[in-house]
Amino acid sequence: MIKLQLNQVCIGVRNYKCLRVPDSPNKKMHWATKHKWTKAWQEAVGWAVIKNRQKLGKLPLCKPQICVLLRLCKLRDKDNLYASVKAVVDGLTIAGVIEDDSPKYIDLDVKQEKVAHRKDEYVEIIIK
Repeated sequence: MIKLQLNQVCIGVRNYKCLRVPDSPNKKMHWATKHKWTKAWQEAVGWAVIKNRQKLGKLPLCKPQICVLLRLCKLRDKDNLYASVKAVVDGLTIAGVIEDDSPKYIDLDVKQEKVAHRKDEYVEIIIK
């Protein structure tokens, strides 16, 4: 079992903005800003995979069980929960951990836990 923890993802140069968890797909934003956030989450997953490369073994993994745990202040309903981790799962595909994000190649489970403060929010990826 490997745990990858993503504490914070940031974009921008002058207007530096950071998020601790991916946005809900219902949040309205310009398409270019949404693209920047998606790329930032994918890159953060890639760096977490590189840091833990020795623990992962031979890649791509064959039908791994992947649990994405979001620790949030405000809980989301199930369909928004799965949609909000799309960039994280795509990051695993780009990093070569999984071959594809279809149910044929992975067993995906997304969970959430309520935390008291925004500073306690983060994303944890558990790969079995």
